[in-house]
Amino acid sequence: MTTGTRRSWREEIRQDRLISAQIDRDREAARTQAWITERRALTQLWQERKRARSAARLQARDRRAARRTARLAWVHAHVLDLLFVPVIVVPAVLAWTAMAACGSELYGPVGLMLPAFSEGAMWAFAIATTWTTRHYPDRPTWHLRLGTGVFAAVAAVLNFAHGMTAPPVGPGPHGVGVGVVMALVSVAGVIAHQFITAGPRRSRADRHQARLVRTAGRRELAVRRAAVRHAIAVVDEHGHAHLIYQPGTVTLGRRHLRTRLSRVRTAESVREPRTDDAAPDRTDRTDAGEATGQTAGGQPLPGGEVDRAAIVADLVEQIRDAIEAGERWQPDYPALMARTGFRRSWCEKAVRDARTAVFDAASGAPAIRTGEPDSGARTDPDSGARTDTPGPHGPDRTGRPVLHAVGSPSP
Repeated sequence: MTTGTRRSWREEIRQDRLISAQIDRDREAARTQAWITERRALTQLWQERKRARSAARLQARDRRAARRTARLAWVHAHVLDLLFVPVIVVPAVLAWTAMAACGSELYGPVGLMLPAFSEGAMWAFAIATTWTTRHYPDRPTWHLRLGTGVFAAVAAVLNFAHGMTAPPVGPGPHGVGVGVVMALVSVAGVIAHQFITAGPRRSRADRHQARLVRTAGRRELAVRRAAVRHAIAVVDEHGHAHLIYQPGTVTLGRRHLRTRLSRVRTAESVREPRTDDAAPDRTDRTDAGEATGQTAGGQPLPGGEVDRAAIVADLVEQIRDAIEAGERWQPDYPALMARTGFRRSWCEKAVRDARTAVFDAASGAPAIRTGEPDSGARTDPDSGARTDTPGPHGPDRTGRPVLHAVGSPSP
């Protein structure tokens, strides 16, 4: 082996050792870095858990404080209720044990359930009354209060009978005195409970407002019922009927033990427009054929078969009813037009004749009807359908004053 070869071999060994040392150092550095990373992760996890525990403790403390505050607020709001807890609970326990003993004597061991009926029914109705009053103030509770009273009477009678029949214990009282005491004790708790919990929870103003709302609702229902009675029925070709109501401002009255609707004269309806005051070119004026139930072209009107005398008589009756009630009567032309099928001018003449009949009956003069020979109200085309135009056989007449009900001001 030459000197150069020996040198090369030693250099390779030295390089291998250096490489091995470097590998060992890198491996140790990697292990150290892994250990540091693991420790950091563990430290971070521990810190997170610590923070979570601290947050949980804070939340638990806040919840305890909230519960404590809520309990204190409840106690503050129910101070009076808590004061009466002994007054309510003590008689209930005494009556329950007494009736359990009575049931055991009467029915044996199964008789221990007797207070579940005698006392439990009374308390069930009492608690139901309180629950309904607090959670549903608008619901009626008279039936629950009645049930409380009935079963309280049953419990009092049973306890009184038990006191009367119970054998005396020692030299103490017995008989009627014991029965009265046991009866009073059995109902004292529920009476105190009802006084405290089932009483009114609203202020006087709220109760007055609720009473006004109920009164208004009852009156609205009465008006709707009366409107249904006064509605006009329309029947179609299939025999189906539907009601047509008369809109307007009305007031509710009573006549012959029945409610009635009366029209109220408002500022908008102070003056009813007349057909004669309309423009000359109107096409709905009464012509010569309307009095006979025909149009100007000779075609029959929808209301050609309407009994005019019956219509006028019905209007007269309405006017007299309004006068007796001290009200101002106003004709409902839309309803009258729908009822007869004629136009407004025909309905105005019928209303005028009805007023004339009532006026003449009140003054003692014979009633003047439209269409009579001596009447001043003519229906020919030249008369203009005016009742103040003189007839061919009668004297000149001025327009009659508007008839008003007694006690109502003139327009």
